[in-house]
Amino acid sequence: MSAVCKAYTCKGTKCTKAAAEEYCTVHINSMKMVGPMRFHQNQERYIARRDIVDAGNNYCNDRSPESWTSMLVANAILEGTHNRHAVERRMGPHTLADQKSYERLASKLRRRKELREGLRERENFMYHLRGDGRDEELNVRFERAHYIRMAETGEMTARGALNAFMAWRRAEAARRDVWEDEHGEREYEQFGPPIPRAVDGDHWLAEPPRERTLAEIAADNQNIHTTEVVKKFKDMVELIRKIDVPEDYRWNMTKVSKTMPEVIADCELTPKAAWQFSSKYCAADTIYDMEEGIFGKLMDSVWQHVKASPESADLKKIVKEELEMNIGMCAQGNITRVANILVGILDGLNPPEESRIEKIARAIADLRPTLVGKTQVEIRLAAMKVLVPLRMTAEEMKPWVEAIAELVE
Repeated sequence: MSAVCKAYTCKGTKCTKAAAEEYCTVHINSMKMVGPMRFHQNQERYIARRDIVDAGNNYCNDRSPESWTSMLVANAILEGTHNRHAVERRMGPHTLADQKSYERLASKLRRRKELREGLRERENFMYHLRGDGRDEELNVRFERAHYIRMAETGEMTARGALNAFMAWRRAEAARRDVWEDEHGEREYEQFGPPIPRAVDGDHWLAEPPRERTLAEIAADNQNIHTTEVVKKFKDMVELIRKIDVPEDYRWNMTKVSKTMPEVIADCELTPKAAWQFSSKYCAADTIYDMEEGIFGKLMDSVWQHVKASPESADLKKIVKEELEMNIGMCAQGNITRVANILVGILDGLNPPEESRIEKIARAIADLRPTLVGKTQVEIRLAAMKVLVPLRMTAEEMKPWVEAIAELVE
């Protein structure tokens, strides 16, 4: 009588094939393929799984607590078997067959990792190649779409397509620079003479500053922030700061001077105006790049002149009006209104052209929404009607009317 194979099948049943020695030919080949350690581990798992199936069948038949306990024990045995096998595998292979099995598994994992990294790298290149499409000219979009199609069809790699597209962008930028140098997009009438080249011939010199016209300043909604207005304003502040201020009325960061409470009380400020004024006065802001606390220091000088003036009552009304108009304005607007209190009153502090510009700008800003859809003739007539109350001559009015007409276009 021939010997029977001692191995178990994957279903957990005994193998019935004839065995030359201990195992049949099928199980011998399986051992050679996965190695003795993995082979014996598989045999133990097959037996444990079969025990789970048997325990489950018994529980389905009698529904007894003993069969339920047997099923739980069988599951625990399988879990313990898995844990023990994991520890054995971490200890390393014990035979040449186990070593080959480990090498095959490691090679498969390496190929998977390389595939994932390759896909991730390709997606990264494709993301940069697709871009967001914002603010691109039509020829750039066509060229981008061409290289995307080349990468998607496999004619080029994603890296190669991205490099080729970026090289085209650099070449296109260089070509455009040459074209602009040859044809000169800068217009002489608008920008003045061309900018001279640097000594080494490789770089352009900075464009010389160009003084803006009054019409340009007036058309600027933020004209109090322009260089021209700021320069004039700093001159005004320097003149006002020459007024002598007693020690108790001088702004400082250790205690509140007498200026702030006197202004709030004597000018009868509203709660909102008082809150706005006190917050600006106590702050150590450096407005227009001037010294710390310039708002408070300027207010100290203005208040001393207001108190000593024969028209003190009228000036306090002006202070009240200006401080209440400051509600909701920026720091630059706040300090500008404080300086305007003494314009035309303090010797040497005459109304500058910019204050007139502000009035014109305000009139233009109010007029612009009403000019939409009107003809050029109607626009010019409306502009002249607004500018006439500002006591402008025909020669002074002409550039303003032209500027308003251009803004509406």
